[in-house]
Amino acid sequence: MRAKEIQPNKLVIFDIDDTLVKTDTKVNVIKDGKVIKRLNSHDFTHYKLEPGESFDFGAFRDAKEFFEKAKPILPMIGQLKRDIDTGNKVIMVTAREDFNDRELFLNTFRRFGIDMSKVHVYRAGNIKDKLSTEEKKKIIIRKVLDSNDYTKAIMYDDAIPNLELFLSLKDSHPGVKFYAWYVNPKGEAVEIGRTNESTSLEENNNDNNVAEIGINVKTDKKAKRSYADLIVDGKKKFESRRGKSLMPFVGKTVSIIRTGNGPARAIGSVTVGKPIIVNEKQFRELESLHLVPQGSAFDIESDSIKYLYPMLNPYRYEKEYNVSNEGSIYVARKVMAEDMQPNFRREEEKHNESH
Repeated sequence: MRAKEIQPNKLVIFDIDDTLVKTDTKVNVIKDGKVIKRLNSHDFTHYKLEPGESFDFGAFRDAKEFFEKAKPILPMIGQLKRDIDTGNKVIMVTAREDFNDRELFLNTFRRFGIDMSKVHVYRAGNIKDKLSTEEKKKIIIRKVLDSNDYTKAIMYDDAIPNLELFLSLKDSHPGVKFYAWYVNPKGEAVEIGRTNESTSLEENNNDNNVAEIGINVKTDKKAKRSYADLIVDGKKKFESRRGKSLMPFVGKTVSIIRTGNGPARAIGSVTVGKPIIVNEKQFRELESLHLVPQGSAFDIESDSIKYLYPMLNPYRYEKEYNVSNEGSIYVARKVMAEDMQPNFRREEEKHNESH
């Protein structure tokens, strides 16, 4: 994953359930003294209590069950070990409360080869205020950031809402670069957001730094949404496609071309991230990030999948540029910027540079 480096001012945060380990532990939803639903850790993250409902976390405190049933997600366990070995500040932040046997809980990770003397575990479930899990995690992470002069913070989590609020900490910690990594059901980590890039916009707002190749992003007339504008303004975090059409651009900085609403124009640039593949349910859960409403012409088809490509480092050009009508006008085409150099607007940032 990441190249080895020692950065004592780097904070690395790992969620536990469905990020480091898989379990089948359930959270009960209680109403009128009866269990009406049993939620796994993923469903619990997205569940909103209805009036009269409450959560029962009894099984989530059972250290014996955790020890016996937790199965390691090997790529992420390997990442955890590397971060510990490089001397980074490593913490785990879980939605769970305190376990009923602290040592047995820690032994779960020790048997996977983790030196738990170098990892502090924070439990958002110990915060009794009526807040969402993501809000509780944000409180914990903010306090950890306040405790040291961190310059970089990286979070791994399987829940997008947790990662969204993590990135929002940039407002209170402008000196910290934040990198959010989504862990998909296969245990693969995909970067979905970053903040506070070292390259200033002032250094890049000229014609010589316009990305020469652009990808077409069509306006959604039915929903009255210009997805291209939403991307370069940093509001649309994922560009959705039905297949692998953007794979040739992963890891590259490209222009964003607005189409379907007047002449096609290059209006800004992004770095295209590695996609996550989602089903219909997951697509709906992530609507706040891709902004495609249900019923749109760009909505996911029933019982199908979609590729969600992270739109990293969004930047709006000072002016809009004409584009060529030659080549593949369905996916990408050349941008006709004056005196444009063949290089991208800024150096392509490799996976390891964020870590």
